[in-house]
Amino acid sequence: MKKSALLAAAAVLFFSPALHAKSFLGYACLENCEGHEAGYRWADENKLTRVEDCRGKSESFIEGCVAYIEDQADNAKYYSSEDDADYTE
Repeated sequence: MKKSALLAAAAVLFFSPALHAKSFLGYACLENCEGHEAGYRWADENKLTRVEDCRGKSESFIEGCVAYIEDQADNAKYYSSEDDADYTE
């Protein structure tokens, strides 16, 4: 009896949608991440640099916008540290 209960619990965990959920740059998507992608594109098109400028009607759109700003900040950190490296030829 205990073995079958353990197998059933393992099956529930394995097939749980939460474990196989999609994500967009660290933000969980409910279905297909379209809202996140739209928010990211909008922020890119408008060259946003501040999270405070991210606004919209859906949480996923706003998260996509924030993801764009975070992504740009990460890229800036990466490239500035690369520029500071001591290169020798």
